[in-house]
Amino acid sequence: MFPNRIRAGALAVAAAAQWAANFTVSTTFPMLADLGLSLAYGLYAAMAALSFVFVWRFVTETKGRELEEMTDSVSARRSRTRSPSPR
Repeated sequence: MFPNRIRAGALAVAAAAQWAANFTVSTTFPMLADLGLSLAYGLYAAMAALSFVFVWRFVTETKGRELEEMTDSVSARRSRTRSPSPR
């Protein structure tokens, strides 16, 4: 749901974040597995549960919608949640 003007850069950052997360899991799993597989799988399951809650709460449904509609709805949602600044 990135606007066209920043889409290429935003997708590059998103891909880099995904690679960094994969690297983190790959490098931490052997150390955590030495402490116990239950700990390793429990920690990763907890992180997956937190990710699920984040997506459920903050990521909007985009099925069957045009990109311009999504950009407009996100802008409207942001303007509703912002409170007026005190003067």
